[in-house]
Amino acid sequence: MKKIISSFTGQNKYRILLAVGYILLLSPFVYSVYYSMPANDDFAWALEWWSSNRLVEALHRVGWNYMNFFGQSGAFAIIIQILFNPLYWFNNAGHSFGICMVIVYLLIAIGMVMGLNSLVRNLSHIRVHSIVEIISFLIMCILYTCYYYSDVYNWWSGVPGYSLMMMVEIFTLNAIAAHQTKPDNKSYIGMIVLGIISCSGMMYCVTTGIFYFIYVFVLHYKQGDRLIKKIVPLVLFVISGIITIVAPGNFNRMSDTGAVHVSLRDSVIVTVIRVILRIRATVISKPWLIIFLFVIFMLGIKYRTDIRIKLWQLILGAIAIMTSVFGAMLPYVYGSNKALDSEFISRALYIEDYITFIGAAFWFLMFGMYIGHVLEEYNPLIIGTSVLAVATGMVVIVCSFYGVVHGYWSQLLQYDMIQKADLIKESYYFWDDILDEIDSAEDGSDVVIDRVDVSWCQYVYDTSLDEEYKEPVSEDYKYGNCNQCASLYYGVRSIIVNLE
Repeated sequence: MKKIISSFTGQNKYRILLAVGYILLLSPFVYSVYYSMPANDDFAWALEWWSSNRLVEALHRVGWNYMNFFGQSGAFAIIIQILFNPLYWFNNAGHSFGICMVIVYLLIAIGMVMGLNSLVRNLSHIRVHSIVEIISFLIMCILYTCYYYSDVYNWWSGVPGYSLMMMVEIFTLNAIAAHQTKPDNKSYIGMIVLGIISCSGMMYCVTTGIFYFIYVFVLHYKQGDRLIKKIVPLVLFVISGIITIVAPGNFNRMSDTGAVHVSLRDSVIVTVIRVILRIRATVISKPWLIIFLFVIFMLGIKYRTDIRIKLWQLILGAIAIMTSVFGAMLPYVYGSNKALDSEFISRALYIEDYITFIGAAFWFLMFGMYIGHVLEEYNPLIIGTSVLAVATGMVVIVCSFYGVVHGYWSQLLQYDMIQKADLIKESYYFWDDILDEIDSAEDGSDVVIDRVDVSWCQYVYDTSLDEEYKEPVSEDYKYGNCNQCASLYYGVRSIIVNLE
């Protein structure tokens, strides 16, 4: 307890402001996540298809999905989905589902902060703890103010494959950087294990591989382990990714989309254009993003270290970031037969945005350090604290005015979530009432429910039961859609929900 108190006193008083900042940043998310409800695959993962032993069930599920209906998440995520599904353990009693989701959400958020702190320290070599933690806070502000991803934050089945794996990815990148700084067998094994887990998620393979290759073989080729020892992790990462990519279930899933097959060439074009359009739209409509990145850039100038950043390294870094974003999105675009005007699910955009945002934040930090050294040689007075403060203030004023004129500040997630707090709550109780009616229905019955729908809300991932009738799942097929799996979960023959 004394250690916790001391971390907020003396020279650490700045952490009180950071704590307040994190509370303001995350509390609206906690509210929304609290009103989460079981949906889609949550019902499938709450059933005992093979065994009442959850570990046995999870291993069977990995094998079946791999052969029949795999996806982006990978084997590690599936195991977590099965083992810790709150619907299985608490049967949606009261707010048990939402409470579990809040706990997981906060653990992941805390894990990401810790991971970012270490990553900032290892990549920038800044040793001023307050600055490292402020930079991490600014990155978290970018991640949690621009877009909301309900099928990542509010959907249990989306958590392990996306937000949890994103945290693991940050840990992986940090482990790679930390091992080059202080190589030993323990950090070497930890780096390999984390990298294999990361690469088991299809959308993280390219990011992990590119970062490892550039950081180990390009930036630190004369340092660290001997060559063969450096090659082994990369080979294992590639093997982990290939095992996921070539899963027969991926190709079965592609054929089940019902869409016209899009060629790989067209998918590459669609991916490139959509990534560029997403970045353009974000820069135009999120003025606070420019403010956060500029502040990070200024901190890079002010707190530059003795590490000399070279121009070619910045160019290589920019190429690596864009390649990572492209590599994350291409499997989704190609696997889902997406055209240029297709709707993209938000959990795919979550990966795209997070890699872009985190990559951009670190790039601007390094760019600031580069500019700091250049200006220091030209005229040290240019990078004085007062000059940097004035420049930052001007950018804040211009971006704020731009946001006010165009009405973009109302899109700030925290503000918008407060405005829609009642709708979030109403949506939860609307679907909770439907689930209660299904739960009270006679075993083996055909349940038909008619309701007047509530307004759509981006901060809600609803149960997804619909009006389409589906025959019960056959015994030899261990999966079904939401209506089918919810029917099995509640012990009824079929469920139809008609919404007006």
